[in-house]
Amino acid sequence: FIEDREMAPHATIPLPQGAIGLAFTDEDVPVVIDVSNNSPLRSIVEPGYKFVSLTLGNGNVYEKMTSRELAKILADDIADSRRKLKLEMIRSSPGTVTQLGNGFVEVVLPETEIGMAFVGKPAKIQATKPNSPLAGLGLEGGVVTEIKWTQVLRGLDAVELVDVVKDTTGIRGRKLVVRLATDDDSGDDKLQYTNSDDSGHGLQDPMDPQEESGEPQDDLQDPWNESADDAGIPEDTTPFENDEGHIDVELPQGKLGAAFSGSPPALIKIYSGSPLEEFVDVGMKVYSLTLPDGTQYLDMSTIELVNALKSSASQDERILTFLPDNGNTGDDGSENSFVDVDLPVGKLGVSFRGRNPPASIHKMQEDSPLPQKIKGMSVDTLNVEGEEHQQLNAKQVTDIIKRTTAIPGRVMRVRNPSSMNFKTVTDEFKITIEPGPVGVTFGRESPTIIKSFKEGSQLAGKVPPGVYLDRIEAADGYMQSGMTTMEAVSLLGFLNDMTRTLVFRSNTLEPSPKSTVFPEKIVLKLPTGKLGCSFRGNKVAKFSRLHKESKLKGKVYINMKIESIEIPGSPIFTGLSAFEAAKLLADTKATKGRILTAVAPTSDGVSTVGGKSRRL
Repeated sequence: FIEDREMAPHATIPLPQGAIGLAFTDEDVPVVIDVSNNSPLRSIVEPGYKFVSLTLGNGNVYEKMTSRELAKILADDIADSRRKLKLEMIRSSPGTVTQLGNGFVEVVLPETEIGMAFVGKPAKIQATKPNSPLAGLGLEGGVVTEIKWTQVLRGLDAVELVDVVKDTTGIRGRKLVVRLATDDDSGDDKLQYTNSDDSGHGLQDPMDPQEESGEPQDDLQDPWNESADDAGIPEDTTPFENDEGHIDVELPQGKLGAAFSGSPPALIKIYSGSPLEEFVDVGMKVYSLTLPDGTQYLDMSTIELVNALKSSASQDERILTFLPDNGNTGDDGSENSFVDVDLPVGKLGVSFRGRNPPASIHKMQEDSPLPQKIKGMSVDTLNVEGEEHQQLNAKQVTDIIKRTTAIPGRVMRVRNPSSMNFKTVTDEFKITIEPGPVGVTFGRESPTIIKSFKEGSQLAGKVPPGVYLDRIEAADGYMQSGMTTMEAVSLLGFLNDMTRTLVFRSNTLEPSPKSTVFPEKIVLKLPTGKLGCSFRGNKVAKFSRLHKESKLKGKVYINMKIESIEIPGSPIFTGLSAFEAAKLLADTKATKGRILTAVAPTSDGVSTVGGKSRRL
C-alpha cells in the first residue's frame, strides 16, 4: 500500500479519509508508539517509525512538527483523501542503548527471550547471557526503573519484572530504562530469571559461584556456562556459519531469486540459480542484512527486507544472515499462537468449513501429510509464491489450494480460533498512480479484480489478494464508481496521461453504487486544427464523444456542458447549441488562443437525449 519507498528506511504512504489509528510519542519529533487493531495502516506502519512530513491534498507540506501539531492537522483534514504521510522506517534494533543523562540509559529489548537475570526490589540486573543481544552492554548491577512499550510500568521488583517480560514477549519496541550501577550499589538478593518456570522457582541461583566455590563475584564471566563449544558450535564451522550459529550468505549483485513471507521474513521459495540455493533451506528466517559499508538492518518485516535488497542490488559483498531452521512455529500454547504449515504438492487430505472468514480445518484424513494437531484451528494466511492471501472463508481457501496444488513452497499459517491476531484486509484503501500504463491484467468478471501484474507495474506489491477496484478518481476531481471491468479499463486508458487514484475495497464489502462526479469547471486552451470530439444538445451543447485521436482526451469528460467559447478579437460566445458550438469551432480551427469553458452536467449526471450531434 506504500506509494513510494526511497532507499530504506523511508516510506510515503497515501492516507485514506478518516482516522488513521496511529499513536505518536509526545516529543518534538513524533514517533509511532502504537498502531490500533482497526487502523487502515496496520499492515504498513509499525511502532518506531519516525515522522518526516505530511502532505495535504492542496499541496501544503508540513515538516518538523510536534506530536500535538501533527495530531491537530490530521484531525482538521480528516476528510482529505489525498493526504500523504512520509515516515522514516527506523526501528532501534535490540541492544540499542540511548543515554538519558544522570546515569540513566534506555535499552531496546528483543521481541523474544532477553536472556537476563534480575534480583531484588527494585529489580536489579544481575547477569546477562553471553548469546543475548543485550550482552556486553555493561548493564549488570543497574537498577531497572521502567519497562515500557505502549504502557509504562515503574518500580517493579525482580519477580514482577520477570512476569511482565514474559507477558510482553512478541511485542516489538519494548524498552528498559536502567540506572547504571555505581560503586555504592551492592546486594545479594535471590535471582529471578526471564527463562525460569512459571512459578519463578527451580532456577533460583544456579550460577552464583560464591555459593558453590567461594570465588569472588568479579570472576562471574559466564554464569550460564555456554561457551561456543558447550552450545554445540564446532570450532571448524563452515565459512557461512558465524559464531552465533547463524548462517551468513554473501550476495552478488542483482536479483536474489527467492521469495519471503512474514515478520521476521521466512524463506518460502528458492528459484533455480539463486545464490542461496546451496546454503539455506526453505523455512529458514532472516536475521539481518549487512551492506558493504557496515549498515545493518535488523528486525525487518518482509516488505522492509525486499525494499532493502532491491535498493542495494547493485552492491557486492552484501551479507544476508539466516537463523538456524528450528521449525516454523509460533505455538507457545497461548490463544494467540500460530503454526506455519508447509503444504506439499498434491492432495492434502483436509477439508475446511466456514462461510465467513476465517476458515477452520474441519476434517483431516489419517494419511494427510499435514500435522494432525492443526485440526480445529483456523486459517490466518495462505502464502503462494510470495503472494499472501488473508481473510479467507472455506470456499476461498479450498479454491486457492486446488488451483495451486502443483506449486511447491506454499505455506499456510493457522491459529487458535479465539486468537485476536488474524490478519484482515483493510476495508478500503487508495493508491495514487502516476501518468502512464498501470501494468496489470484484470479478470473479465465484475467487480474488477486484478489477475496478474506485468513487469514494472505501478501496483506491484501494493494490492493484496481479496480486494477489487471500486472506483477511480482523477486529480481534477472527476470520479467514477460502480463500473464494469470494461468500463474501468476504458477509463484508465482515457486518463492515462494524468495522475489517478485507484480505490480498492475488500471483497467482503458490496461495491459502491454506479455514479459519476464531475469537476465543477474546466477551462481549456484549445489547440488549432480538428479537436476530435462530438457534441449533443439542441439548447445547451454537451460533449457526447471524444474520438481516439482527440486532442482533448483526458482533459474534459463526456456529458460536460459548454459554458462559453472565447475567440481572440470576438465577444465571448455563451448559450450555444451543439450545432452552433461545432460550427464556431470548425470555422475558427486555424485561430490560436481559443478558450473553451466546460462545466459539470446536471446533478443526475445524465446527458440530454436527442438533438443533433456534430463531429469537429
